[in-house]
Amino acid sequence: MRSSRTRRKRETKKKEGFFQKLMKAFGLGPKIDTSSYAREKVLAEELASNGDYNQAAIHLFKALEKFGGLYWELGRKPAMTAREYGMEFAKRTKIDFEEVIEPIILQFEIAKYSPFTVSNEDFEDAMQLFDIITKKAIPHDNKKKVKGGKKRAKPRKTARKARAKT
Repeated sequence: MRSSRTRRKRETKKKEGFFQKLMKAFGLGPKIDTSSYAREKVLAEELASNGDYNQAAIHLFKALEKFGGLYWELGRKPAMTAREYGMEFAKRTKIDFEEVIEPIILQFEIAKYSPFTVSNEDFEDAMQLFDIITKKAIPHDNKKKVKGGKKRAKPRKTARKARAKT
């Protein structure tokens, strides 16, 4: 006889519904968790430290895709090229495509489709540009959060403090 504790511990596997399958077919998956693009970036750094700059460049582009999906709801459709995705990303984030995003796309294209290899210097430049993108492209709301969750008013000068200063 099993106790209720062991019954609760059993994992129940959710079946994938029709709409989830349909969304996957059109490249419209659920929102990505926050750390997914960071994991891809860390993986790219690990591959680069092992000297595999081609695979590192591919994972860096995947990190860019996941970052765009997370903050800008910009998923890459199956028929969309990497360059088209970069241009769309640049439009939405208002970041200069040629200066900031294109070097990452270029490293990805060289790694994926070219017989040439990505150099260490080019990959390091792409990593620095990715860091710039992650700092500039996060949408910020104008509300400042104050410790404790409530907005505190500035203390007013009292008559006593004003007289003490004179």
